[in-house]
Amino acid sequence: TSTDPSNVLSSKVLGKIVKTIEGYIEDYDYIEGIHKNYLKNVVDEIERYIEIREEAELEYFNIWSPYVLASNYEQFCEGNPKLKWLLQNERADLVINLMRALSRGFSEVTEKLSILRGLTDKGEFQFKGKINKLIKTLWIQSLLTDKKIEFNEFRFKDKSSHGDITPLAMRLMNQVESIKNIKGDNVFENHENLDLIVNSLDECLSGENPLAIHFKNTKRYWTGRPDLILKQKDGNKIVIADYKPDYEFDGNPNKHFINGMAQLIGYVLIMQSQVDEGLEISCVMFNEKGEAIEFNPYDMLPHLKTFLNGDFIEWLNKPGNFEVKKVYFNNLATQLKLLKIKENDYNKALTEYKKINPKMEFANFFEDFTYLREVLLGKR
Repeated sequence: TSTDPSNVLSSKVLGKIVKTIEGYIEDYDYIEGIHKNYLKNVVDEIERYIEIREEAELEYFNIWSPYVLASNYEQFCEGNPKLKWLLQNERADLVINLMRALSRGFSEVTEKLSILRGLTDKGEFQFKGKINKLIKTLWIQSLLTDKKIEFNEFRFKDKSSHGDITPLAMRLMNQVESIKNIKGDNVFENHENLDLIVNSLDECLSGENPLAIHFKNTKRYWTGRPDLILKQKDGNKIVIADYKPDYEFDGNPNKHFINGMAQLIGYVLIMQSQVDEGLEISCVMFNEKGEAIEFNPYDMLPHLKTFLNGDFIEWLNKPGNFEVKKVYFNNLATQLKLLKIKENDYNKALTEYKKINPKMEFANFFEDFTYLREVLLGKR
């Protein structure tokens, strides 16, 4: 595909996209993740949309993407043809154009086109008031306590950590700090200059690579663009990394890295469903302070679902969680005293917390990605 110099997409280019899609439907075996029915629907809708635009004498609609592909990506994709397909320019252009078109003109095709980024900072995950924030804080502390969960924190400043982040994640953090030392602490402000990482770190294969998936038996489509994708050169480890300048470890739990986990879980599960078998993908979020968190998306998805369904305390009471529960009560006693909260008031808030349920977008997310997780784990 190509774009007009003014960064717009013309009806003629849309026509070419239609032909390209039709070619993939008929000739290309690997169409997982961009479902055939989805493509057929989009073909029909793009053709109809072109007619409407031409009748209205509107030649262009806006399109923009900061997609970056590393020059050495093919070396890192040897033996992984599906990963190469997922990263390469023509596939990225196709997905970008499709999702832009769908989001701007074809809402009637789908029940919901959901952007994974939209799950970040959702109101239902933003607990208000001192006591409700304490419930969320204690949940986060409990997850860090549970040794069955891969959930690791790292601070570059003093090299302190809770658990061990992988060598690939450490390579990323070292490169981030190196760039900041040269370009200044604000070099990545407003998500700018992340291409410096792609262009300077061998293991970083792409930036803002578009992902899309259609879930069978629904009209729902999910899309998103992770900031960075990294891979071991001679191994099977992949890291999807996202820059979260407003997130951190300490303080307000509504600004904790955990608030961005749903977004990255979606990225990983979409990508895992579309790449070669044997590749292992984990998630990393990092901020401008040199803080990073790495976690296993398969571990964290059920915990997010449990918490946003009001079932955190029930989870604590399950067999095997005795040590976590003991730490929870110790932390609770400390925090009630520190924050001067009466135990009775906390228990009332906990009763209200147990009544919560995820709203539509999170409910759809849990339904779709829980299903995908189980498929990938071989349960369905």
